[in-house]
Amino acid sequence: MKRTFALVAAAALVVAACSSGLDSATKEYCDDLATLQTSIEKVQDLSVDSTVDDVADIRDGIADAYIAVAESAVNLDDALTEEIVTAQQDFDAAIEAIPGDASLGDAVDDLKAAQTDYVTALKNTMSKLSCDS
Repeated sequence: MKRTFALVAAAALVVAACSSGLDSATKEYCDDLATLQTSIEKVQDLSVDSTVDDVADIRDGIADAYIAVAESAVNLDDALTEEIVTAQQDFDAAIEAIPGDASLGDAVDDLKAAQTDYVTALKNTMSKLSCDS
């Protein structure tokens, strides 16, 4: 009887530990999504006066934030990360689609449109997870 009680108690602790681990993983993912959202929203600061370095700095910040999101997503269901992966791929494709001879003024509108779609995907995912942001 004592052994059964001990096994039940141990199982309850394992379940509790796993549950709190998931909450922690979800919180970390939410925090990383918020950081990514802040990074992607910097595209709105671009203007016809922006430089190639400005665009590169923003793109690097987005890439770094995305890496953090991908790392924190390891413990989550793929269904929760799929929309963000697609948004990142679409954003990268939008950047790659800008012709090499385009001016930054021409590219800004395309980047802002891609940024809007990305932020929508972030907000959708954050809503599904009930993130605070």
